[in-house]
Amino acid sequence: AGLEGLAAGAMAAVPSFAPLRVRLEGLCGFLRDGCGFGGDAEHYYEPDNSLIDRVLTTRRGIPISLAVVYVEVAARVGLDCEGVNFPGHFLVRAFGDEETLLVDPFAGTVLDDAACLHLLRSTRGPDAELREEHFAAASPLVVLVRMLNNLKQLAVAQERWFDALRFSELILLAEPGLVFEHGERAALFERIGQPDLALLELQQLEAAVDDATLRARVGREISRLTRLGGGDRTVH
Repeated sequence: AGLEGLAAGAMAAVPSFAPLRVRLEGLCGFLRDGCGFGGDAEHYYEPDNSLIDRVLTTRRGIPISLAVVYVEVAARVGLDCEGVNFPGHFLVRAFGDEETLLVDPFAGTVLDDAACLHLLRSTRGPDAELREEHFAAASPLVVLVRMLNNLKQLAVAQERWFDALRFSELILLAEPGLVFEHGERAALFERIGQPDLALLELQQLEAAVDDATLRARVGREISRLTRLGGGDRTVH
């Protein structure tokens, strides 16, 4: 079922006037047990786990893609939720009249402070401590860019250079201010034997950065590519 179908099924599990925890646990139980949504630990890095249409079909995903499902279904049943950029493991935050609660969409469970600390230490080491910045909200744009970046990194790891460039282009369409993406695109264009296009990307990066040391480093890369046959094309 799509998001609308999931929301229709979730209505009975999320009583309108119950306390936030009861409503949230109802949503988690419905998506986790009733529908089979959960984290794909065995094939964590498969591209399908970062594609929402595939996650809706397979019911498996990674924290950020599952969080999108939770947030969208929650909104359709009257719960106010948002994504949370928790280190190494995306979470969902739900707002009530008097409290907020966190959900791990990968496990389909409501988290308390102890569970959050355990989750943090599982990715950051045994001495890590919870800080306010660990619970920063993630706007829809941040979520989109992060998911596209996941797909790009998966493509790079599998040496699918053209796919990586496609995801990189989508990242810049979504957030043109991510100027360092031009540096990554330059490396990808060089991988596929297009030094002239790599040069254009580096020229755009050089024009966008203010740090003198970084500009000098980019300038050296531009000189190197020019010697390799990138030509003398200039961005205007």
